[in-house]
Amino acid sequence: MWTQAQHTEKQIKEEFEKLHQFLRDEEAARIAALREEEEQKSQMMKEKIEKMSREISSLSDTIRAIEEEMRADDVTFLQNYKSTVERAQCTLQDPERVSGDLINVVKHLDNLKVKVWKQMIGQ
Repeated sequence: MWTQAQHTEKQIKEEFEKLHQFLRDEEAARIAALREEEEQKSQMMKEKIEKMSREISSLSDTIRAIEEEMRADDVTFLQNYKSTVERAQCTLQDPERVSGDLINVVKHLDNLKVKVWKQMIGQ
């Protein structure tokens, strides 16, 4: 009877170790998915910021050039008036809003226990 109890205890420990390993693997996979999403969103934000910086720089250059033309003598200013007005027209669009949450928390946490439990049962 003592040997049977030891054998059963060993089996219990092995089964729990399998469960623990499954949970560690699942945790690692879900954290990796979160990090991947974070990296993608960070890259997207970086690209948008770089684009906006280029647009701001271009607009600043245009403003400086127009201000210089406005300081020119009256005849030169009037000769260049049409091109100055055309350049002064701002064609920049308002920056796009970032759609949705920065990180899709619901995707990562919604019904987490149920999803993991179903995967555990499926194995």
